[in-house]
Amino acid sequence: MPGGARILRVPAQPAAPLPATPPANPTLPAYAGSRSWLRYRELLDECFGIRLSHEPEELWTSVRGHRLHVDRWRPSAAAAPVAPAGGTVILVHGGGGHGRILAPVGEFVATLGWQALAPDLPGYGLTRPAPGFAWDYAEWPAVVAELAEACAGPVVLLGLSVGGLTAVHAARRAPRVAGVIATTLLDMSDPPPASASVRHRRRRPGRSCRAAWWR
Repeated sequence: MPGGARILRVPAQPAAPLPATPPANPTLPAYAGSRSWLRYRELLDECFGIRLSHEPEELWTSVRGHRLHVDRWRPSAAAAPVAPAGGTVILVHGGGGHGRILAPVGEFVATLGWQALAPDLPGYGLTRPAPGFAWDYAEWPAVVAELAEACAGPVVLLGLSVGGLTAVHAARRAPRVAGVIATTLLDMSDPPPASASVRHRRRRPGRSCRAAWWR
């Protein structure tokens, strides 16, 4: 394992299956229509030329006592003639982020004939942590692993930043995981990088394209 990282052992609990259709509940928080989401889409277009064409479904499921918010992109119908039916790619965000940040990746995965899921891990985004949640990093790979085991078909984990290491740990716990794509293997047992990974950046005047969008 990179940097002498330790494999995390947390007792498994079955995750609730994701609903076939998003629940119609206006009382639940959502990214759709929020100013931060609309501004993020503008930044992607203005700074990187990325124009998102689809809104993901926003789902809720219970995992390890957490009320988990999950974005879902279904396989694109246009991909069917050119791509075989795939499985599920779970997008794992890094420290200080949330699943919606990975919307460009989720939309692209759907064009390849795969379903993409992007959970907000406990402590970030819209997910409601379980009572007594103590910001224990071990919960992240445990949650991802159980979400993977609740999926049908092969599962690939794609982790960004510390999400890369989270994906590696989760894969060791989830037999259904067929592969891991990791951009960074950040060792959270090393205090300096662990502290830096959750530091919030602030927007600087005149540098909106470098601004981080966290919530």
